[in-house]
Amino acid sequence: MRILVLDDSKERMKHFGLLIPSKHELWYAYESQDAIDLLDTLKFDAVFLDHDLNHLAFAPSDEKSGYAVACYLEEYQERQPEFIIIHSLNPIGARKMNQALPEAVHLPFVWMGYHNHKLERMGIL
Repeated sequence: MRILVLDDSKERMKHFGLLIPSKHELWYAYESQDAIDLLDTLKFDAVFLDHDLNHLAFAPSDEKSGYAVACYLEEYQERQPEFIIIHSLNPIGARKMNQALPEAVHLPFVWMGYHNHKLERMGIL
């Protein structure tokens, strides 16, 4: 399974690397445009999206946030992976991303260990 993680935190990226088994191909993007470029180039099976990027808490939903990637996936549905997980802790930003991608699952990063059964059902763990 090819998995893309969009997040600006190296600490969280490290956690994803420990959480997701090595049998999967894990790709990282720290900025929204990097994620969009990867989605343009490669087919992913799953994507984890953060809203607040560039180390901004409760950032606006603009072209520099994860919301830009959600809008891209909404527009280019053929690029959508089977599983979309919004892991943002920003409830307003996450809700806005979920409005663009209603099929996405919202699993805030802080609760990810608690919801491992959901990730297991997706085949990610």
